[in-house]
Amino acid sequence: MPKTIYPSGRTLQLFAPPRVLAIMLILFYSAISLKANNIFDFESQFYSFSPYWCGTSAIEGECDGIPTYGAPGVTTLISQLPSPLPSTFKIEGTLRFNSSRVWSGLTVKMGNAAQINIDPLISLTLTSSTIIEGCETMWKGVSLGLDATLIVDGNSEINDAVNAIYVTQMCTVELYVSNFKRNYRTLLASSPTLQNISFNLYSAGSIVD
Repeated sequence: MPKTIYPSGRTLQLFAPPRVLAIMLILFYSAISLKANNIFDFESQFYSFSPYWCGTSAIEGECDGIPTYGAPGVTTLISQLPSPLPSTFKIEGTLRFNSSRVWSGLTVKMGNAAQINIDPLISLTLTSSTIIEGCETMWKGVSLGLDATLIVDGNSEINDAVNAIYVTQMCTVELYVSNFKRNYRTLLASSPTLQNISFNLYSAGSIVD
């Protein structure tokens, strides 16, 4: 039976200086078809939410029987995964990218509260319709370390995450034709005073719902 994602419907909380926010929102409106109001947010002490119990659009049991790497509460290095990777697999716990990778044409299922961490100076590129999405509950999302890079291209998707992309200092995020579906937040910054974050949006064919 299909699962239903927790409805966002949440008012966008703005903690950045108005001039910065204006630039960010202009960039998003000019590059992405917006269907909700959870596009960009800043971490703050004024709210907390742990929606990992919330369902996704996955069909119940569809993550059963596929290759699974990692375990809840355990950090797995990307170098510990097989090469080449199967076309569809599941990640449990934390998958840490300590070396740069390109994921092309993969379907990656994320376990409950699982997450992807990109180390400082490391890049992850998602291309050729790569899809990262939850199984039957939400996952944490992709977190970028200092000066890390995330590129989402070629109709790739990041879905069903609490924070689809979480940025810290000096990160680069490049979004070409990319889709973000059923996320509680699409972009979350660790602070409204972050320095040298580059958001490059290149295509009007992207979707955020």
